[in-house]
Amino acid sequence: MMKRKIIDGHVHLLPDKLMRAIYRWFEENLGWNMPFKYDLEGYLNYLESLGISEMMVLGYIHKPEMSWGLNEWLDNVKERHPQVKPYLAVHQDDRDKGKMVREFLDKGFLGVKIHCFVQKVGADDPRFFEVYKILAEEGKGLVLHGSGMPVKAEFILPEQVEKLLETFPGMKIMVAHLGLPDYLNEYLRLVDKYLNLWLDTAYVLGNPKFNNKYLQNVLLNYTERIIFGSDFPIMDYSPELALEELFSFNLGREKEDLILFKNAEEFMGRG
Repeated sequence: MMKRKIIDGHVHLLPDKLMRAIYRWFEENLGWNMPFKYDLEGYLNYLESLGISEMMVLGYIHKPEMSWGLNEWLDNVKERHPQVKPYLAVHQDDRDKGKMVREFLDKGFLGVKIHCFVQKVGADDPRFFEVYKILAEEGKGLVLHGSGMPVKAEFILPEQVEKLLETFPGMKIMVAHLGLPDYLNEYLRLVDKYLNLWLDTAYVLGNPKFNNKYLQNVLLNYTERIIFGSDFPIMDYSPELALEELFSFNLGREKEDLILFKNAEEFMGRG
């Protein structure tokens, strides 16, 4: 891999027991082969071997009251590995959500991740509004799993995201997976309309399930609002293929740098 600055905008680092349970779900429910069953150091070393110098690490929970423990674990990882830039997990039924968000933002977390599919909740659920208000006040980011990947769900809809863009204009939002497979065009329409919306490429770039030529055109025309992300290690192909496909599009160094790190820096508040 050529020497380039790369920030991976979509990485999951989790305690081993939780990670293994997630792997089993994908293997048993979707028949995926999960090739990256490393320990924490193995995950970080692998990403470093690809030239990834920093990563946005997204909290990932499925039940209330798991969030505090996972966020504390991520904070400990962050203190030992400064390349880790964490986004805290918040469940809609957590108690003291506002207190938790403020505490971890004060510890250097850069925002919040909500996984609509796993949490079985719409992004515009009022139980999150106190969280969004804090993010808007602080200019922090919300990462949303707002697509139908890996399984389509009725509560994942672009109109919910547009409601948040209207209601909390100070909050940055990044929608994972380019909104694929169902909502890419709807999210591109929102990108045209709102300056505080980005899309990431997690589990899309390098994935043979998607139309390469169409992706090339999206990246060419929406370069300033696309953030490179892999979804590592919860994927069934190598993130190296994602980087290879990005470079194969021949977008040029300026556009590649925006997608590889500059847009991520802006989303994280460093642009």
